[in-house]
Amino acid sequence: MAKTSKNKYSFRLQKIDSDTDIEAYLPRLNINSTISAKMKLLCQISALSKDDINNRQRILDYLRSLFLPFYPDSSLIAFGSTNNGFGTKGCDMDIMFSPSSDFEHLDASEINDEGNAPTLFEVRENPSVMAQLKNMSKEKQLRFLLRVIRRNAKKIQRAVYIPAKCPILRFLVLHDYYHLWCDLSFQHGLAKSNTELLHFFSVLDNRVKPLMITLRFWAKHLKIAGNGAFSSYAFSLLVIFFLQNLEEPILPSVTDLMINAESHVFDGWEAGFVSDAQQQKFISRNTLSEEELLNEFFRFYWNFDFIRYVVCIRTGKAKPISDISKDTDERMKPFKL
Repeated sequence: MAKTSKNKYSFRLQKIDSDTDIEAYLPRLNINSTISAKMKLLCQISALSKDDINNRQRILDYLRSLFLPFYPDSSLIAFGSTNNGFGTKGCDMDIMFSPSSDFEHLDASEINDEGNAPTLFEVRENPSVMAQLKNMSKEKQLRFLLRVIRRNAKKIQRAVYIPAKCPILRFLVLHDYYHLWCDLSFQHGLAKSNTELLHFFSVLDNRVKPLMITLRFWAKHLKIAGNGAFSSYAFSLLVIFFLQNLEEPILPSVTDLMINAESHVFDGWEAGFVSDAQQQKFISRNTLSEEELLNEFFRFYWNFDFIRYVVCIRTGKAKPISDISKDTDERMKPFKL
């Protein structure tokens, strides 16, 4: 990182416009003879470095500085690949925005909230508009944040509002030679819990991360995942479910992790699971190598009946699609798989 007296948010690292493709790593992977060794090396050289993590934190700090005049009690938290243990160089940064510490989520349908988002001038010059800002719908607040972001065109470009059940702002942050795509959405407790759960799995067994990273690179290279139709998160669930269903499972079900765990309820969902200190009781007796697990993954899903069943990492068991379609809770609909 370059030192500068003019801008404390300056970065001087490699240019990153999107996920680095597997082909960029092939020359270094050729030095290892076994598939398992290549998988471990790929995991090592593609992982987010300390500089990457620090730069992402500084981007969060920079965004906070933009929002602070309008949201003095707001918070921004990175979730997803940046913090779940499976992030690779250039992966997008998912960001949760909370207007205040006491913010309670309300849908637009629950708020009398017609009209356009206020302008920066209206908020600055009218104290009543400023006071009402955090009580506006998430859609209107995101559109206001879009105005704030677009005002800083030198460092943030291609900012757009993407309407959906869970709307997001997508934009490219430019800090000298460090470029990063960001997706900003409203606070959702389950997103943070899901990130913590995946991180727990990533460190539970040293074969999980090499297998996950290898398969995610494979899926992205073939445009199976991360292409807008099938998210990297959904693909990660496939890998986790596979590891839960081996003859000697490597990963436990979420239900098992919840036994004797401290309760944490978000939006009516129980999201508590055991702490990192209790990992020892979930150590697997499975002795398959990374290469063997890779082969078994393809064999497992070659035989999986996707017409009739869906994977469920909560129970670690396949569930009939008919049960899912009639029992799915309305709260599940915001989750984009």
